[in-house]
Amino acid sequence: MGLLIGAYLLVQMLFAAVLGGGYFMIFAMSFGAGPGGGGDEVVFLLLAGLVIAFLGVSVIVAFVEVGVARLLLNIARGRPADVGDLFYGFGEGRRLLPLMLLVSPVILFIHAFIGGLGWMFLWPFSWHYVDRQQPFAETFRTFFELLGKQLGFAVLIGLIAWGVNMVVSVLIYPCCIGLVITIFTRPFVSLLHAVSYLRLSEQKTALDELQ
Repeated sequence: MGLLIGAYLLVQMLFAAVLGGGYFMIFAMSFGAGPGGGGDEVVFLLLAGLVIAFLGVSVIVAFVEVGVARLLLNIARGRPADVGDLFYGFGEGRRLLPLMLLVSPVILFIHAFIGGLGWMFLWPFSWHYVDRQQPFAETFRTFFELLGKQLGFAVLIGLIAWGVNMVVSVLIYPCCIGLVITIFTRPFVSLLHAVSYLRLSEQKTALDELQ
């Protein structure tokens, strides 16, 4: 659990740095229009800054999805794992990034506009892709075949994960302790997804290896 919490905090610091840099860029570009700049110019610069920030976050999401899936699958299988697995996308896993760069804006859209509810159907995708490492077309074909066979189980796990996150967000954030609680709940939900993916794809987990 300590490794999971440390990895979660590291990822959050990375996102905070990227988002902070993005917001700074947006304000810098808007103020760059100067006192004499027209309203249209300011709006254009703001929109340009938002687009650049969104693209930057999408790239980080792609790297993080690959690294987190690598780390959590190793833990779920009982294999050696460390924080270095988070940077799998910068090394051997960089061949997985082109597809993840296409998928990461979809992930951001789902989480931003429908609270992650739609992700209850698609959450196994990252785990499936990093696990199988198949070509693009083959990845989608085998993923939807797997999802079709285990849709009920996938939706159940998605609902549980969504419910945990919503309880923390809606009921605990107003009490000012939500950030502390998420340090434990987010790693737990990630591990839940990793173990559930292995069950969904009929693979052995660390518990099976111990029996």
